[in-house]
Amino acid sequence: MPLDPYDRNLLEMFISYQKEILESQQRIEQRLEALEVQQCLLTTKSKNKTPEAHYTNEQVMEMLQLSRSTLHNYRKARLIKFTKVGNTIRYSQADVDNFRKRA
Repeated sequence: MPLDPYDRNLLEMFISYQKEILESQQRIEQRLEALEVQQCLLTTKSKNKTPEAHYTNEQVMEMLQLSRSTLHNYRKARLIKFTKVGNTIRYSQADVDNFRKRA
């Protein structure tokens, strides 16, 4: 018994969707593999390297003998690098050292 053209169109659409799903799945698997490799590299690096210290505003103010407003102005002028996570500002040891060298 021959297929109805409508049934044939449905079958072709189904096959097309299946191909798209397989291609998407392959891309996802490739991305996951790449992420796993990156994670392994980061894990290896972190095992070999001690974590870098990060300081608060108060700690940096004390270390550099600066007032809060001066430190704020230095951040604003981008004279000292910092990282902001939410409302918390942190300074890495390297950033503090670089500022000291330039000051």
